[in-house]
Amino acid sequence: MLAYQSELLMKINQGLPVDAAKRMKDLIARRRAFTISDQELQELIGITDETERLNAERMKYLIELAHLRNVTLDEVMDQLGVRPQSYD
Repeated sequence: MLAYQSELLMKINQGLPVDAAKRMKDLIARRRAFTISDQELQELIGITDETERLNAERMKYLIELAHLRNVTLDEVMDQLGVRPQSYD
């Protein structure tokens, strides 16, 4: 069971690759400045979709870990110091 919890922790800690997160931040800044092109906007939408998919998977793994530890989701998130990621 400890090995499975370790596997879940690895999955929980996976996030958007650094380059994609930097690109997302840049595209958000362009959108806010009203200088984003249609192509860049589509790229931002794609990165946002991937971020949402990764966050949904992360929540699934957090819930599973909470179940294994017999604690609430909030408790496991507090134990791990997990907070929702923000890219803007």
